Amino acid sequence: MSGKRGEQAKAAEAPVDTSVPQRILEEAARLFYHQGYGSSSIRDLAAAVGISSSTLYHHYANKEAILTAILERFMRDFDDALIPILSDSRRRPEERLRAAIIQHIVFSQRRHSELLNGHPFRYVLGKRTLTRIIGLQREYRDAMIALLEEGARAGVFKIADATVTTMLLLDALNGLREWYRPDGPKSIAALAESYAVLALRMCGVAESAPARSERRGDRRTSGRTN
Repeated sequence: MSGKRGEQAKAAEAPVDTSVPQRILEEAARLFYHQGYGSSSIRDLAAAVGISSSTLYHHYANKEAILTAILERFMRDFDDALIPILSDSRRRPEERLRAAIIQHIVFSQRRHSELLNGHPFRYVLGKRTLTRIIGLQREYRDAMIALLEEGARAGVFKIADATVTTMLLLDALNGLREWYRPDGPKSIAALAESYAVLALRMCGVAESAPARSERRGDRRTSGRTN
């Protein structure tokens, strides 16, 4: 009897495999992206990870909880990567905007399955959860608006309305994932550079000679032509 209690105590003290929740999110994002949220069952998710349904339920209460975790993880990581670039006062406004545009595109493409293209998650998530997700999206949007306002005050950006300009930029950036294909004529890095140039022009900033030289150098070292 004491031996059995000892085994139970050891099991209770054993470290939790934190990779399992992450694997669940990764496989769930892949399944939701390719076959749709509604068409992916808990059994499908468990099979993709290589665990039982009961084990999956140990980590997430239901499919909505998995969807919530996917979206929140992506948006927190996205904000952590982008907002410091936008708010870095050591760099000129146009440098920050260019870097943010490139990072937005590259980051989104690298983790495109988590974006769940075309998924109407606003109609699936509860009100409280949806408020958190939208709040994370607004943090990024507000940081972009703040940068454009700062650049406009400094005379760097020639824009009439920072909020409208931000929404136009975000629509263009987020729309890229709807049509981009990795086997297309341009790499994602080349497209990110093109979008950055267009964004700066839209804000009234002409591309400088050093920036053009740097972009040509990047293309040469990458070994890709478009």
